[in-house]
Amino acid sequence: MTTNLALLIIETDGVEFYTDITTGKSGISQTGLATLCGVSRQAVSKLINSLSTHPTSDFLKDLLDKGFQVADLKTKTPSGLILCSSELSVAVIMHYASTGKKEAIFALTKFAAIGFNSWVQSLTGWQSQPQSQPSEPARLKNWTPPELYPQMTQAEFEAIPVDEQWLYLESPQERRQRQRQELREIGYWTSRKHG
Repeated sequence: MTTNLALLIIETDGVEFYTDITTGKSGISQTGLATLCGVSRQAVSKLINSLSTHPTSDFLKDLLDKGFQVADLKTKTPSGLILCSSELSVAVIMHYASTGKKEAIFALTKFAAIGFNSWVQSLTGWQSQPQSQPSEPARLKNWTPPELYPQMTQAEFEAIPVDEQWLYLESPQERRQRQRQELREIGYWTSRKHG
């Protein structure tokens, strides 16, 4: 079946993955599927074409038993790219994994792990939290925090050149870390032979 689809397609390591923009359904090109399975494109084509007559794989037969129509499992784009649905892709990968193809076993393991995570996350209601952006950029305080230098007045602090004020705005812990780092750097440079 040839259709015009609005697709997002990405190629990774010679494998073309796609998502239909309107439905969110995903899949893979027939050539990419062959690559993931470690077989030729012709081998995958022959296996898929057996769906129309007599499926040679129990995994493909299960698709038909579940009510899938052959026309719904693969699509040909106007450019000639044959796209396999996620259901068909998984069945083909499972078929070749069951025959011991290492590439198919690897792909199946990767997909299973991702699918398992997605499934459990949907069951538990977990959702990825978007990274929040602060509404205002962080600014340095324009006064000395009393817990750092209670003996210094605001006027004394403001008398310090601006490019040196950071020394007074660091906490005691930050100061110790900075001093240790400076000592390491001094030790490094003084231990080197200059010549």
